[in-house]
Amino acid sequence: MAKSTAKEVKFIELCEILEETRMARKHSDRYEILEGFFKMYRKIGEDIKRQDPAADINEYLDAIASKQVANNASHRDNMFLKLFQETSPEEQKWLIRVILKKMGLRIGDTKILNMYHPHASMCLNDTNSLLTVCNTLTDPNITVTDSEITLFTHFRPMLNRRCDAKELFKLHMENDRFKYFSRNGYDFSKKFGETYNSGLYTPLLQGVFNDNVKSIILDGEMMGWNRNTREFGSKGMNFDVKNLSDTSIHQPCFCVFDILFFNGKLISKLPLKDRVGILKDAFTEHEGIIQQSTRREAYSKEDIIRALNNSMDNKEEGIVFKDPDSTYIPNSRNGGWWKMKLEYFSGVMSDLDVIIMGGFFGKNNKIDGFIIGVSVPIDSTRKKFLSFAKVTTGLSFDEWETIRKRLDPHWIKTFGDNYENYNLNFGKMKPDVWIPPTKSCILLKWKNCGSTNWEIKDVERVIKENGGTIVKTEGDNTYCILAGEKHIRLEYYKGSVDIVKLSWLQKVIDCRQMQPYSPEDMIYISPKTKHRFLRNYDKYGDSFTDKATKYSLENVFNNIKEKGDYVCPLPAEIHELHNEINVDKKFNIFEKYMVYFDKYKVINNPQSEVIYDSSLDESVLKFWGGKSSKALTPSVNLIITFSNDENRKNEILSHYCYVKAADIVSMSFLEDKIYNRNCSNEN
Repeated sequence: MAKSTAKEVKFIELCEILEETRMARKHSDRYEILEGFFKMYRKIGEDIKRQDPAADINEYLDAIASKQVANNASHRDNMFLKLFQETSPEEQKWLIRVILKKMGLRIGDTKILNMYHPHASMCLNDTNSLLTVCNTLTDPNITVTDSEITLFTHFRPMLNRRCDAKELFKLHMENDRFKYFSRNGYDFSKKFGETYNSGLYTPLLQGVFNDNVKSIILDGEMMGWNRNTREFGSKGMNFDVKNLSDTSIHQPCFCVFDILFFNGKLISKLPLKDRVGILKDAFTEHEGIIQQSTRREAYSKEDIIRALNNSMDNKEEGIVFKDPDSTYIPNSRNGGWWKMKLEYFSGVMSDLDVIIMGGFFGKNNKIDGFIIGVSVPIDSTRKKFLSFAKVTTGLSFDEWETIRKRLDPHWIKTFGDNYENYNLNFGKMKPDVWIPPTKSCILLKWKNCGSTNWEIKDVERVIKENGGTIVKTEGDNTYCILAGEKHIRLEYYKGSVDIVKLSWLQKVIDCRQMQPYSPEDMIYISPKTKHRFLRNYDKYGDSFTDKATKYSLENVFNNIKEKGDYVCPLPAEIHELHNEINVDKKFNIFEKYMVYFDKYKVINNPQSEVIYDSSLDESVLKFWGGKSSKALTPSVNLIITFSNDENRKNEILSHYCYVKAADIVSMSFLEDKIYNRNCSNEN
């Protein structure tokens, strides 16, 4: 709310109202709650004198924002500290929700605004200013019949039905004064230039607008134009059009979609076909500076398909098709505009399985980003790996932790080009650490990884088809809450109801029989279910009564490892255990050996050429009780080489000092020992 409507409101009282509103959501109609909130809000404004007003909080937030814009981090943090010192925990909870714009009231902003005034939502879409909404719509009888788009004021752009570009901008001009607003309302006028004599972009527009143009608002996308190749850059390239400089290879180029204001008149309510006619006469196109989007008329489905195929041939992102009679409706996705890309159609685009090649350190010295790449065959046995992207998002918290646990022991700090022996190619972007491909992991497209790819509508349909009932809010009769994966918002629902993985529902549907969930199906366990699990399962999730399966045992062993109770006995300990239980040893003549087969041209490098095919020997070793290691590690006590070459043995010992205690023998060793059937006298 604006200061003028909020300055008499005691902030703690508002917090109490909001808390009551949230807690009452289970037992009351939302509209009744909201209506009651506004009544109480107005009453507080009338009855309470200025004491701890919301206006004071607003002043703090204004000061914090100004310090942030000025890059004054220390003063900003001091303002935050002072603010939280002067507010209670209850106030702070609601203050944080206000800052994050996540109130948790279970009701959308459109409904809240329309309760305040029937035209409030439309006014906010036009102006993007709550202050304007409150100052303009002071009386329910006031009506807004036309768009409130004005010069030099931000408004939210009209959106395409499927998705929209990330660098949408509006260009405002009046009498050679310019302003530039991003999609989210950030003002980039100082960056791009407020006059023809300032900024990075506006000086390029001299002589562009026709002489009859006095004022104008253009809607479009700010692109990056490569000065050398004379073509547009793509989103995957390493540049940000909002942060270009005079020395950048790319320069800003404004691609115009629409015109909304012309010579003092708002024309957003005119049909698109009429606005396009005005736009054609507004300015002269200049390559790499300001251009109109290419338009073609389409009369059939075939025309759209042809245009989409042409966009693919021209290496473009996709196409947008618009109703020629559509008007411009700010912040609307249902106004007759649609965006279409090839990636929206299954089976058209190719998906890649990518390998993690390197990592970047973030806060607390943890890996928070990866370089990923693809493999390219060198010959029939070798591959090289080419990096092509950096990944920092798209993984859940649990997925990050799983990858870190798997890869952390194998990271190697980048020093010079010490990764080249493993055929890794990073290009210009070098990671902080890298990993040998054999120690890394592959990232697959998520729906190919065995997880369910159900949408919520499919889940609801399956439950209803099998006699279940779906509720929007949990209650005393709720059996469980289904969730696709762990998420921080699930913390809110923890209580008397179990939170169960969606895979449990999939399992029930597959076996066509209702069955209680097990520990492996759970995200959160309620106290009641916890008691049942304690009676029927051990602490590792192994059932006391159900038959074990390969899948259930794998889960149990994983739980044992996670709890740190997994034991890896040494060969001597295994030998002692065998003696204790009188194991028949006639087939265990190699039980004391951990063997490394020297089969690569470059020692201990699986990416190099294979000079000794040891697959049969490894099978023989395993049959007779031995174990093999894929790499030279301190646990190796026997090394089998492809020849008796002393130079090869010396090379192994000189490069890997920790294997000096291991015996180095030739390939005939296994055959001789099997023939003699006697390892009891081995040293």
